[in-house]
Amino acid sequence: MRGGAHLYLAATSGVFLASLTGRVGEAGPLLIGAAIGGLLPDIDLPPHTASPLERWIMRAARGARVPALGWAVTAAIRLLRVVLAMLGTRHRGWLHSPLVPIGLAASGLAAGGPVGWMLLGMAVGAFSHLLGDSLTPSGVSWFGKRVRGPFRTDGTADVVGFLAGSFLLFLAIAMRGG
Repeated sequence: MRGGAHLYLAATSGVFLASLTGRVGEAGPLLIGAAIGGLLPDIDLPPHTASPLERWIMRAARGARVPALGWAVTAAIRLLRVVLAMLGTRHRGWLHSPLVPIGLAASGLAAGGPVGWMLLGMAVGAFSHLLGDSLTPSGVSWFGKRVRGPFRTDGTADVVGFLAGSFLLFLAIAMRGG
């Protein structure tokens, strides 16, 4: 899947979780976390290209009229990506492991409060990212077993992700009674 589809599926997954927990009114940290988590696994892309997370942060920072903050955060992400590349991290390696969302969820439950909700949102977003990438021929390794799907990343996987996210959004609205 591509960045926009990952972001949409992560955001709708976050809305679904907020609806499931009955915390829709205070879902801000959860939704921000879901957006970040939905793009987080792709920071293992080669450092010479901008990751979807970097592009999203820059757009958000420009929209909020704080481009300097966007530059600072993306510079930190770029530095992390260079370090990951130097350590031999490759795309769809350990950052595309279910251990990442499990670790984020455990950290969120331990932290509690707004930080905990943000970490839980990141877990949901990262999990949705893994599910989306599992739909593609490259697949994702789930506890040692590579799961591959039939949908190419030329847009077909994006459509399937959009449909799945829309279904989650429909469920969230139906559960809220409206």
